Amino acid sequence: MILNFLGKDIRLSWRLTHPGEWLMDLVREIKAFIQRGCHGYAESDVWDLDGYLCDWLPKALRQLADEVHGCPQEFYDETKKDDECWRWREALITMAEAFESKKIMEEDMKYDDPELNEKWQKGTKLLFDFFGNLWD
Repeated sequence: MILNFLGKDIRLSWRLTHPGEWLMDLVREIKAFIQRGCHGYAESDVWDLDGYLCDWLPKALRQLADEVHGCPQEFYDETKKDDECWRWREALITMAEAFESKKIMEEDMKYDDPELNEKWQKGTKLLFDFFGNLWD
């Protein structure tokens, strides 16, 4: 039987044969949960900060793109009635794709992939240039 614990598949037999390890994992996850609630990040997140950012930042950027109500002047398009910020929405998606590309490069060791590198460069430049505009 396979259970899902904090997003991880855990075989019931493993939990029974390794109770100490399972309990220590549980304690670490609870500690990280509390630290994230108090500080916004956990000690364990700092060990792999780029991976941590690549996990949640694309989701946050996509949510912002879905819920955007305003945009920087450079992205405002008055010719598009009822969707004046469509270019900002696309820029936010490009930023999200940059971090998704970085995650693929890290996990699959595709550091020399030109398409992934181009997405990373383009999206991080947008993020850097418009960092102060990441609001809704």
